[in-house]
Amino acid sequence: MPTNSESMRAAKYAYPLGLSLMLAPLLELAGRIWPLQWYLVQWRFQAEIAVVNAAPVLLIGALIVAVVAWADESIGVLKLAGVLLIVFGVLLLPVLAMIALDGLQVRQMARAEVRGPLRNNIVLSLVRATLSCLAAISLGLGALKVAKELRLEATPKRRQVSREPDADSPMLVVGGSGE
Repeated sequence: MPTNSESMRAAKYAYPLGLSLMLAPLLELAGRIWPLQWYLVQWRFQAEIAVVNAAPVLLIGALIVAVVAWADESIGVLKLAGVLLIVFGVLLLPVLAMIALDGLQVRQMARAEVRGPLRNNIVLSLVRATLSCLAAISLGLGALKVAKELRLEATPKRRQVSREPDADSPMLVVGGSGE
């Protein structure tokens, strides 16, 4: 991204914003799911829904960090953001499956008048989880691609050596006549 040095220095001030948008949902999520009660299907379902609800804000924070790293031409931060986003997207896949399974169990245990809205909540959460998974993986792959392009731009291009001498280059003659 072509920028001048002042705007690159100013862009670094957006890192805390991106980090806070990534960390705040994680801290809120930790507060919601503590204490752990894996044996309760209702608790698991609520925890899975909380993860899916936290994903968009987390992804916006990661996007801000990646854009700032791109503006700053920080290859290491882009690679780290890309890898973490891909890992997050892959970890959302089991959450997606668990929402479907636990949602069906919770729906069977629910009263008849609650089953309709619960079904809608399950479907909406599945769509949200799928979109978050796709967004995380695509953002991660994009960050890794940008990091690779920045790395290629930063490395000097090697001069190709031709077998025939250029007209401007001096030739070294070995074993010539001593004149």
